[in-house]
Amino acid sequence: MSDRRSVWSRLAASPSFLVGASLSGVVVAAALVSLAWTPIAADHVELGQRLLGPGSGHWFGTDHFGRDVAARLLVGAGNALVVGVVALLIGLSAGVATGLVAAAAAGSWLDEALMRAADFAFAFPAVLTAILFTVALGPGIATSIVAIGIFNIPVFARTARASGGAVWSREYVLSAQAIGKGRFRITTDHVLPNITAILLVQATASFAVAILAEAGLAYLGLSTQPPEASWGRMLFEARTFLADAPHLAVFPGLAIAIAVLGVNLLGDGLRDAFDPRGGAIF
Repeated sequence: MSDRRSVWSRLAASPSFLVGASLSGVVVAAALVSLAWTPIAADHVELGQRLLGPGSGHWFGTDHFGRDVAARLLVGAGNALVVGVVALLIGLSAGVATGLVAAAAAGSWLDEALMRAADFAFAFPAVLTAILFTVALGPGIATSIVAIGIFNIPVFARTARASGGAVWSREYVLSAQAIGKGRFRITTDHVLPNITAILLVQATASFAVAILAEAGLAYLGLSTQPPEASWGRMLFEARTFLADAPHLAVFPGLAIAIAVLGVNLLGDGLRDAFDPRGGAIF
C-alpha cells in the first residue's frame, strides 16, 4: 500500500505527468464531445462559406468545401483515438503474450524462433504494411489499425522478453520453481505483475507513435477516407491552400502536436514514478 501511495505522490509532483495528463485530457474530451455535439455537422458542405478565416460563425474557419474546421477537428480526434487504442491493444496483447512465452522458454529453440519472428515483423514499417494491406483490402481506417497494430507487436514482444527475462532470474522466481510451481503460474503470478509498469510506459510511447502514424497514413490516403474527418487528411487537403488559408494546416497540425506531446509527457511522468530506483513496485 505504501508503495502505491509513493507512486501516486510522485505522479502528483511530476510536472511532466500533470502537463501530459492535461493535454491528453483535452484530446480525449474533444473526442467524447464529438460523439454528442459539434458546432456544425463535420461533413456539412457550404460552398458559399469556402476558406473563411477563424471567426464567431466558424471558430477555426472553414475549408475549401465550406466545412467547419472546428467540427472536423473534434471528429478527427475521435478517429485518431480509435485507431490508436485498437492498434495499441492488438500490439499489446499479441506482443506481450509472445514476449512472455519467449521469456519462459529462455534459451530454447522456441525463444529463438519467437524473437526472430519479431525481428522479421519489425523490419516492416507501418507505412509499408499499410500499403500491402491496401492492395488486399483497400484503403480505410481498418487498414491503418491492422498496419499499426502489427508494427506494435514486435515492440511489445521485445519489451516483455527483456524485462520478463530479468524477472525470471530473481530469487523469488527461483524459489517458486523449487517448490514445483509451473511456468504458466510463475508468469501470471510473478513475471507479468512485475513488468506491468514497464509495459505501461511502453504503451504510452506506442500510443503516441500510433497517433502520429495514423495521421501520416491518412495524409498518404491509406487511412481514413473522405468525407470522414482525419487530422492527417486535413493536412493533405490544406497543402494547396497554404497561402490563402494557412489555418487549414495550422489547426490540425497543432492538434497532432498536442496529442503526441501530451501522451509522451504522460509517459515520461509514469516512467519517473515507476523508476525502480525510487522504490516503486507494481
